[in-house]
Amino acid sequence: MTNNCSDLLLDNVRFVLCQPQGAQNIGAVARICQNFGITKNFAIVNPDAEALDECDTHDMGGKNHHDIGIECRLKPEAKKFAVHAAWMIEEAEQKITHMSHGIEDALKDVTFVVATTARSRENIPFLTPKELKEVIKKEARRGKVAILFGNEARGLSNEELKYANVCVSIPTAGHPEEITKKYRYTGGSETRGGKGSSSVNATPVSLNLSHAAAILAYEIHDALSNVNADVGFTSHLLTVEERKRLANDLTNARRALDIFKEEKGESEEEEEEEEGEYVLHEEKEAKAILAVLSAGPIASKNATPLFFMARRLQALKKLDAIDELVKDFLETKMASKPSELNSEKSVADITRDGLNISLTKSEAKRVFKYVQKNLMK
Repeated sequence: MTNNCSDLLLDNVRFVLCQPQGAQNIGAVARICQNFGITKNFAIVNPDAEALDECDTHDMGGKNHHDIGIECRLKPEAKKFAVHAAWMIEEAEQKITHMSHGIEDALKDVTFVVATTARSRENIPFLTPKELKEVIKKEARRGKVAILFGNEARGLSNEELKYANVCVSIPTAGHPEEITKKYRYTGGSETRGGKGSSSVNATPVSLNLSHAAAILAYEIHDALSNVNADVGFTSHLLTVEERKRLANDLTNARRALDIFKEEKGESEEEEEEEEGEYVLHEEKEAKAILAVLSAGPIASKNATPLFFMARRLQALKKLDAIDELVKDFLETKMASKPSELNSEKSVADITRDGLNISLTKSEAKRVFKYVQKNLMK
């Protein structure tokens, strides 16, 4: 194989720094990326004020006040520590914006997302750098791969993590299971008992941002340096942007099927409380749907039926009479067995058993309120 194949695959890998604090760290990561050939579209998302030299605010032409961009320049230390990779800092500066969807912009053409973290995350596969190598070999041949690095003090936020297909963590001597007097470490823990104490609070260790980037950059370069890029894979994979669009369509389709959504509370205070609960429920559902879609790469041709179904359901909602169906069913039940409609749970159970329609907690609450208000006389 030639170096061109290796370069092609490395061009499909992007390092994304999310809310980085230190200009020196940013520069060091850029230098590392150049050393290991990961030079395409190096991205910096919402850098901390500590890393910035100056910013100019301007309207990004969006639909609301959140679409205000801030063109930024990093402190001189960034280019100084980047050394010969200063050009990467200059290119990244042209794309830095402080926006609510900054992470989405950095990932919109990406098909696979790797999140770096010091601890495991629920429902996201957890890999070591060695295990990640095999994943990178496959995914870099199929599309663009992004490696997310979080803020030096806080790590990645939940908003950033929700796009991750897998997480990667670098094992250290300071891992909780291996803490001894011999292994003392910095970051992510506190020593108890004063100076010289061997009692350590067992929390995950956190490497310096540039050190973690160096380890992963080496492993990725090693993984791709002997891989043939021409594997004949032709199916287009959904990018993060397309995956989120599908998640939004599925979420909207799910909401279009809500029962009794038009029912309102009896007071303004009650309406506000119900609306708040519903919005929270919507957010949880949307997050769950996106998590399912992020579990692995999805070929566009396989996603087409889901797009079709989601949009068709939204269109059919305008023609359905599901609310009236539920009302008629409950009126019949009230006439024959009124004692069975005495709680939200019983209403949900009866509707499921009688109509094969499962109610969410929010729907059960609204339906039971309808029963209390209109049928219990």
